[in-house]
Amino acid sequence: MQPFSFTNNQLKKNTVMKRQKFLVVMFLLLTTTLLTSCIDAYGDDPYMVKKFDASSVSSLDVNTSGGSITAIGESGRNEIVVEMYVNSWKTKDKGKIQEELEKFDIKITKEGNQIIASAKSKSTFGNNQISISFKVYVPTSISADLNTSGGSITMTGLSGNQKLNTSGGSITMKNLNGDIVATTSGGSIHINDVRGELKGTTSGGSINAGKLNGTFNLSTSGGSIKLEDIRGEVNAHTSGGGIRANVLELTGDITLKTSGGSIHATLPANTGMDVYFSGNSVNTTLSNFSGKSEDDKVNGTINGGGSKVTLVTSGGSVNVNYQ
Repeated sequence: MQPFSFTNNQLKKNTVMKRQKFLVVMFLLLTTTLLTSCIDAYGDDPYMVKKFDASSVSSLDVNTSGGSITAIGESGRNEIVVEMYVNSWKTKDKGKIQEELEKFDIKITKEGNQIIASAKSKSTFGNNQISISFKVYVPTSISADLNTSGGSITMTGLSGNQKLNTSGGSITMKNLNGDIVATTSGGSIHINDVRGELKGTTSGGSINAGKLNGTFNLSTSGGSIKLEDIRGEVNAHTSGGGIRANVLELTGDITLKTSGGSIHATLPANTGMDVYFSGNSVNTTLSNFSGKSEDDKVNGTINGGGSKVTLVTSGGSVNVNYQ
């Protein structure tokens, strides 16, 4: 009777886990539907536009509780432009939207060497029928702090210290140079052409990155990781998907770990490295190798050793090629 009882317990646990996953998926689908069904109350035109002289500005602070944020850096720009957009969940009636706007504290101003754009709900219950988004055009040498609790964040063309945080959307970064911290609790992270040091974290999406040069710490609890054209040092971890990485040049250690999928990595040939590969199986061809090689583990040096390359999965295979 004991084995039968154990099997029933396992079936109950599996059923509960499946229900939990289903509820999470339905929540994400509902959130996406609500966001995409939002009505642009003013068409393609911003509700408000403010312009500032850029000569003494070094930082940007944008905060909204319900919309998206876009920051665009342009070389040679001597004027900063802040555009505010209003989206409604239910109506295009300007009068009703104006009533909803009265429920927000809105601030677009210059204070010292900083531009501030903020739209905060006066209500603590979050039952507003509109969302407010910002699009900001700035010189390239601006450091920005962008925060939203209900939308996506896009940043392009900036150099400096950048912080991006959203609780309900994706983050897109392109053509950036500097120290960057990007965090989302409910979306994916897209990275392209970034130089410097970047820390990217998501609890509910995948990470896709290309043309990275520098030091990168990337982690997700709910998706896959794909890295292309990597030059530098990478530490990438996921608990819910596979990892694919194409490393062109090793200038530091590479660590790829997952507990929910396989790892497919392409490493630079004729390069010295200390390697540790571990998974259900390890599939690779070893040349000029010194160490211990088993079906599920490889530990040693290639071409005399060098940067540490650690590829570990507890939920799939490790597959390594060289180019």
